[in-house]
Amino acid sequence: MRTNLGAGVHLGADPATAEQLSGAGFTAVTPLTGSGSQQASVGRTLDWFVSTASTRAAPGLSALSAAAVPIARFGTGSDSVEVGSVVRRPPAAIRALLFTDRGNRVLAGTGLAANPNLTVSPSFRALLRSGGLDLRAATFIAVLASSGSARVVAATENPAERAAARPVRTLTVAAQVADVQSTLASLPPAYQPMNITSRGKHTTLTWNPAVSPVAPIS
Repeated sequence: MRTNLGAGVHLGADPATAEQLSGAGFTAVTPLTGSGSQQASVGRTLDWFVSTASTRAAPGLSALSAAAVPIARFGTGSDSVEVGSVVRRPPAAIRALLFTDRGNRVLAGTGLAANPNLTVSPSFRALLRSGGLDLRAATFIAVLASSGSARVVAATENPAERAAARPVRTLTVAAQVADVQSTLASLPPAYQPMNITSRGKHTTLTWNPAVSPVAPIS
């Protein structure tokens, strides 16, 4: 979690989980008791909400739970733990955002799957068509392929994020480092990856676990 979220993000969790998170190095963790007054005050600054059996059973945290969009799920059933990004919008607006994001991913992925400049495995092509690739990653590939042939070597899926129905956001491409850099330089800040590792002609890029959809580049 620290790798993807950062140690300084504001997390909310039940007291026992909050203690564990603090011990793991997170520096801004609020133990949630379930009171309505705390929910109202903390909800204005909380970045991430860790949902557990105890928080789901607390009526005072219902609004906070509704505003937290799951980005990772660990375990199954009533004992599962979900890490959710707190989106400060009405539930209907959150659903609309996620619906739009998925539609954009399917549209972008379908176009990429038919791109003659792109070399990918059958499984990755199926992932594209299903909308299973992050829009920012799909846009990067599309721009990279627009100037010549491009090859996706691997797409790394996180099991916990897959369980939360989140798209793949890490991929490895076979390309010259200069081509990768020039492609990224042409993209706006919201499309920049949080981590880039190059080894020879292979570059691995990872985007942050964003929930709020970015606007497609026209």
